[in-house]
Amino acid sequence: MELFDEIQEMFKYASWGKDFTQEEIKRLCEFLTRREVAAGEKVFSLGEKDFYLSYIIQGKVVIKKDYEGEEEKIIVTFSPNTFFGEISLVDGLPRSASAVAKGDTVIACLPKQAYEDILAQDPVLGVKLQTSIMKVLAKRLRFTTLEYIRRQ
Repeated sequence: MELFDEIQEMFKYASWGKDFTQEEIKRLCEFLTRREVAAGEKVFSLGEKDFYLSYIIQGKVVIKKDYEGEEEKIIVTFSPNTFFGEISLVDGLPRSASAVAKGDTVIACLPKQAYEDILAQDPVLGVKLQTSIMKVLAKRLRFTTLEYIRRQ
């Protein structure tokens, strides 16, 4: 299956991707790089300064805090039809957690420079992309807030 077909399928089923047209998805795919990640392989590590967002096409990704000398803590496990790594893409700060493939995984990566190129070259697509990222960030923040309140 071609990257465009994989991404188009994902966007069709993801609530944050339904507003993208087929042409916009095709344009976005010009900026994406498909990556196969073996089970247990790190996608990125806590503290890294390599900024990109990753869409999960197949497999799962575990996000965890793994400070040296401390017990590792799993934050969340993401499944296909979502993305991760958006925080560093947006704020340009080092990774706040590590991401590890849980089983063989396929992702599509959007580097920060490509993200900025989209914003400059295709503002309509750029706004849709930013809106999809903000929707997911808002949903995750709401969930985190509820979890925090429940634990009080």
